[in-house]
Amino acid sequence: MATPSNQPRSEMEAAVGRREREADAAAAACADDLASLMEEKFMGLLRARLARNGGSLDETDLADLGAEFRAQAEEIKDIFLEAVAAHARAHEQGREQGERLHAFQRLMVQRFEGRLVPDKDLDGTPELMSRRILPGFFSALALMLGKDDMARYQSRADELAERVRRRMGDAFTWREGGRTKEARLLTLSAEVHMSHHFANVEKRIDWLVALVNGSLIPLDPGRPGASWRFTDTAARHLLRDLFSDLRRNMNNAETRAAMAKRFGPESMARLENLVRALG
Repeated sequence: MATPSNQPRSEMEAAVGRREREADAAAAACADDLASLMEEKFMGLLRARLARNGGSLDETDLADLGAEFRAQAEEIKDIFLEAVAAHARAHEQGREQGERLHAFQRLMVQRFEGRLVPDKDLDGTPELMSRRILPGFFSALALMLGKDDMARYQSRADELAERVRRRMGDAFTWREGGRTKEARLLTLSAEVHMSHHFANVEKRIDWLVALVNGSLIPLDPGRPGASWRFTDTAARHLLRDLFSDLRRNMNNAETRAAMAKRFGPESMARLENLVRALG
């Protein structure tokens, strides 16, 4: 027979389980919407291209490409589910534990965190953004880095965070931790890694806007900021901040020469194009 002291624990575990299942179900619904939105956008772009090209693609080509993209969308859904559900569970478990579990995401968000403001303060400020973009941003991060490399970055960031915490003790803050040489090298590595997806910067910005808006956490219609959407302008500001270390290193003659030696001319041309496009 269970003792009275065990009963509250069982009830608490059941409640936690229910909250996790609810978070997973909500994330699944958002992910389904996201996959459908991206398929619709992709097919719309192809049909527009078909019209502009005077019929150089036929409907069979479009159907085949749509089926292929839909298959890839299942992987997008899995990554999105993992990012959103993990974010919800981390929030439930508490701020400090969430930071420990998601040190890499926290370091990357820190790059543009100054632009994240309460929804009521968003009107007329295109350079500012709602924190409701974070599930979409985490999905974009995971998609650009890939599952295996994302896991490696997370592991390296977790180890880094623990080392910096031990070294700084009570003085540790994420702002100070993100300024350490170790953290800057880690985020620069991620920036160079993500730059491979920016051969066509305008196309990637369109992709980011669609992805973020497709997973934007909704607000009740009457609340301030409920109609806000992530725009092309906001995306450019976010990317300028996200690639800030890369931009700074590319504009320094010494570090630029070291990068050219390490990455080669093809990669440098891509990096130059990205830095120039972001301004």
